[in-house]
Amino acid sequence: MAETPSSEEKDIARELRLGTPPAPVTRLSRKVLIALGAVSSIAIVAAIAWAMTQKPHGGGQGELYNTDGHQPPDAMARLPHDYSNLAAGAAGAPKLGPPLPGDLGRPMLAAGQTGASPLGSVPSTADPVKQQLTQERESARALLRQALESQMGLAPRPHP
Repeated sequence: MAETPSSEEKDIARELRLGTPPAPVTRLSRKVLIALGAVSSIAIVAAIAWAMTQKPHGGGQGELYNTDGHQPPDAMARLPHDYSNLAAGAAGAPKLGPPLPGDLGRPMLAAGQTGASPLGSVPSTADPVKQQLTQERESARALLRQALESQMGLAPRPHP
């Protein structure tokens, strides 16, 4: 039978052991976990309810800073109190020039008043030479496709 190791052999084995001993395991029961979850949930709900309640002390509804006794800056004092009484072009406002290229303000307003589409009313400025080149390219593509399909023995597809 096998001999039991002596205490001297156990000490030597303990000194020569590689690695660290396993960490002790802390176990919590389900009841403790449920109780901790319930207490933390109640604490969060109570904190939210306390934060949402209105405070009864008086200063909460007024202004944060009293601005009644302060003079406004000079630039603010020179501005008119109400812009509705100013005449058009008064106070040195610059007069606007002609519309810039690409400005769609007037065409959009005119289309809105007549009920027509502003995009349909824009005249076509396509170059006839470019249109002819595009048609020739499309017809060449169609002929090439038909030739390849006929060589491969496929049924020709309709042109989209």
